[in-house]
Amino acid sequence: MYARNAVLLLLSLLAVAVGPSPAAAADATMYELFESMSIVQKDGRTYRQAWAAIKGTARPGTLLCPLPTTCTLNGLGTSSVEVTTGKGTFGGYLTVVVQGDNPVDGPEARVLSGRFSGQMDFSPALALKPPQPYGTVVGTVSIDGMSSPFKGIFHLPFAFPDDPSNTPYYLSFTGLKASGVEPVSAHERALDEPMVKFEICLGSTGC
Repeated sequence: MYARNAVLLLLSLLAVAVGPSPAAAADATMYELFESMSIVQKDGRTYRQAWAAIKGTARPGTLLCPLPTTCTLNGLGTSSVEVTTGKGTFGGYLTVVVQGDNPVDGPEARVLSGRFSGQMDFSPALALKPPQPYGTVVGTVSIDGMSSPFKGIFHLPFAFPDDPSNTPYYLSFTGLKASGVEPVSAHERALDEPMVKFEICLGSTGC
C-alpha cells in the first residue's frame, strides 16, 4: 500500500517541518490484537467506525503502573473518524493486570481499572496523498480516581510493494519526528499478523 518513495519523501518532509525533538521512552506501548471496522453514513458524511481489543505494557512508576515492575494493560476501545478529514474521537476502558494464579499464561490479576478518551488524527493515513502509515492521539486517561492527559502515536504496519519478502515495517519516530523505518518484530504479531502499535506518553508535553 505504501510505496518506498512515498515513505522516504514523508521522512524528508517531516525532518524539515517538525525539526529536532528529544527522544523519550513511551510510558505505555500497546498493540491492537484485533479490530472490527465499518464505513457508515451519517448526516451526509462518511465515517470509519471501529472497535478493538488492545494489550500492552506500562512503565513502572507511572499512573498506569504504580508498581516497581512492568504492568500489563488490557483494554477495549472504540473510534469514529470522518473519512474525508481523518479527524475524530476515540474512547474505551482499561485494566491494569499482573501475574495471577497461573504463572504460565499471561497476566490476569486486576490491580487497577479506568477509562480513556480523546481526539484522534488519522489524516496521515486517510487524507494525505499518498497516504502515510501513522496517526496521532491526544486524550485523557483516568485510573481509580486519578487522571492524566496523554499524547501518542499509532503506527500502522506496512510493506514495500517492491519487496518480494513482504516484510512488514513501522515508521520509527524520535519525539514527533519520523526518523526511519523498523521491521515488525516477532512479539509484535498476533496469530502471525502484524499489529497496529500505540506508543503513549503521559502528561501534556507528550513523547
